[in-house]
Amino acid sequence: MFIHTDPESKAERQEGVLCRDQLLAAGWTDKVIHGRLKAGRWRRTGTRGVYVVAGVPATHRQRLWIAHLAAGNHSVVSHESAAAILRLTGFRTGPVVLTVPHPKHPRIPGAFVHQISDLQPRHVWDLGGLPVTTTPRTIVDLTVVCRPAQLEIVLDDALAARKVTEAAVARCTFDLYRPGKRGLDRLLVILDARGKGYLPPMSELERRLLASLQSAGIPDPVRQFPLPGRGAITGIVDAAYIDEMLILEADGRSWHDRQRAFRKDRLRDNEAARVGWQTLRFPWEEVVGDPDEVAGTVADVLRQRGRGMSIPIRDASPSA
Repeated sequence: MFIHTDPESKAERQEGVLCRDQLLAAGWTDKVIHGRLKAGRWRRTGTRGVYVVAGVPATHRQRLWIAHLAAGNHSVVSHESAAAILRLTGFRTGPVVLTVPHPKHPRIPGAFVHQISDLQPRHVWDLGGLPVTTTPRTIVDLTVVCRPAQLEIVLDDALAARKVTEAAVARCTFDLYRPGKRGLDRLLVILDARGKGYLPPMSELERRLLASLQSAGIPDPVRQFPLPGRGAITGIVDAAYIDEMLILEADGRSWHDRQRAFRKDRLRDNEAARVGWQTLRFPWEEVVGDPDEVAGTVADVLRQRGRGMSIPIRDASPSA
């Protein structure tokens, strides 16, 4: 909804673009909209219900706004378009690519629209009002459009330019991995190769996980806790907060081994979930490379599930 009565003030922040739904929500009528169009103050874009203020120069960012407003607020600039905005190697302004949640599938002239069911809020940035996938999520999405050699260059250059961390890419990959997910195996091979075979001992990995929690002022969990459940699956989890019914697992396996163990891990997580427990899994790349993000995630979830535990409030500024 508009803050100002004059829609041009909104258009200034949207590269001169307005859409009918915004105008109607602000109290404008189709008759007034038609009057602006007839007077030449606005022009049609070729996309139904989307207009551009007369005299505003056409830009690639304007094309993205037109497509986004036509697709609706649930759409996000992604893949090649996000890579161009984020200035990832090899991507220039060109195609207009959006992602929408499944099963929505709007048809937007001049744009390619992906349907995805696993786009999470943490994978989206607000860049001047335009929703764009984060750098880690964009790199993961590029696995379906890049050759392996090109993908490796994109990742290496983004790391060198400090546009992203290996821990952030690993976290996003960990979030999205499922058997058969198109293109993701290419990235797993690259991540395994970049690890150079280093896998910290589980004792060291657990020590680092606990150290990150202690540094953030979070109470220690119970270590080596029996897997909660109905008894159908037995085992031990790395750590647990019993009152909050929260399990922490630090994963020190290679990506190849994680793929093979995916079904077993899911069965364990589901077994605990059936009796009300939530599981947080952290790859070793994140535990070692981004301990602040690990602690922040644990703190946020504990706060949501908390039953009296005092958790420090962390800085909520976005990270890579």
